[in-house]
Amino acid sequence: MKVLHFFLLLLFTQVLFAQKISISGKVLDAKNGEPIIGAAIALLQATDSAVVTGEITDVDGYFIIRDVKRRDFILQISYLGYERLFKNVNSESDIDLKVLNLYESSQVLDEVVVQAEAVTGRQKGDTISYNASAFTTLGDATSRDLITKMPGIVIQNGQVQAEGEAVQKILVDGKEFFGGDINTALQSLPAEIIKSIEIYDRKSEKAQLSGFDDGNEVKTINIVTKPSRKIGQFGKMDGGYGTDGRYQLAASVNFFNDNKRWTVNGLSNNVNITNYSADPNSQGEARTQDGVINTNNIGLQYSNIFFDRLEVSGNYGYSNRKNQASADIFRDYILPSQADQVYEEMNANERNDKDHRFNARLEYRIDKRNRLIFLPRADIKSDINTNSFLGKTSVLENPLNQTTNFVKSNNEDNDFGANLLFNHQFLKGQNVYTELKCRVSQ
Repeated sequence: MKVLHFFLLLLFTQVLFAQKISISGKVLDAKNGEPIIGAAIALLQATDSAVVTGEITDVDGYFIIRDVKRRDFILQISYLGYERLFKNVNSESDIDLKVLNLYESSQVLDEVVVQAEAVTGRQKGDTISYNASAFTTLGDATSRDLITKMPGIVIQNGQVQAEGEAVQKILVDGKEFFGGDINTALQSLPAEIIKSIEIYDRKSEKAQLSGFDDGNEVKTINIVTKPSRKIGQFGKMDGGYGTDGRYQLAASVNFFNDNKRWTVNGLSNNVNITNYSADPNSQGEARTQDGVINTNNIGLQYSNIFFDRLEVSGNYGYSNRKNQASADIFRDYILPSQADQVYEEMNANERNDKDHRFNARLEYRIDKRNRLIFLPRADIKSDINTNSFLGKTSVLENPLNQTTNFVKSNNEDNDFGANLLFNHQFLKGQNVYTELKCRVSQ
């Protein structure tokens, strides 16, 4: 009897083992047919989706799940970046599911907003660089408005100072901009195109060529523009008209095309604004109160690179300022000793200033070791001043004394100069440097 029970148990065990199956398949990318390596294969119970067992695909995308009892299953395949695949499994024997394709996920994510505080600035060597986006300005602000918000930069009596020194040069993307006319340069560019402001001590052309510091350094501001604004047209203008024929017109227009850049600005008014500005809210120190001043200014700035060797930049400025002032005095004496005595004075002054300014820089790279720089400049000024004075004293309309003066002066100042610099670099790093200067003044 025991032997019979043993054989029945053995037969039942064999039947149980015979009820186990295996499930296999191959997982591929539905778009390009490439095997998906490391995809997660999970076998879930059909009744409650509980995980029974699992596997991952190999380098060929193949998988096999062995020794699975026969029952209803759900096969789940998942991989990061792909949609999950579910497949019902029900078989009496081993199953080869062949190729199973996964499709890339097309789920649209919500908007992701990354907020961080912009870095104000950083220092690299002797150069301080301020991040323009860290400073808040109005929509129509100029670069002048922007730099006044930066630490270490102040404007006193119309002069821009950085780190306690007067700024003598303005560069835009490393190229000179309006020579030494700092206020015009800063008013010509809107703040919205600026990426950063760099402040450093710029060495002389001689020192840059020769590599030897000659001690001639000037405080310089370099305006770095945004890459997206290196091509385009932008600017601003304003105007106004009032009683007694008073008016004001100001404009600044920029034409940028990568290396080729034009800037044109102008000012015309008879309300005592003497310096260029296209912003009437920043003209405080430019107003004078003696008489009526009629000003007409125009400025041009140009830069370009030709043949990848010749770099040209230059600027021209013209200013015509006419100042008219008059004063009248009338005194009637009432003291007994001076009764019926009257004093009258009439004073008139007219001054007409004209100024032409030109600066240019031409750099020609002859080859890798030879470079030629030409720096011409011209400054032509004329000043015509006329002054008339009349003072007289009378008693009962009878002349007692009278003084009359008339003065007229005509001054001219013509200054021309040029520097020609040549640099040759020897193979061992040695330099030969030659400089030729020419200056004519009258």
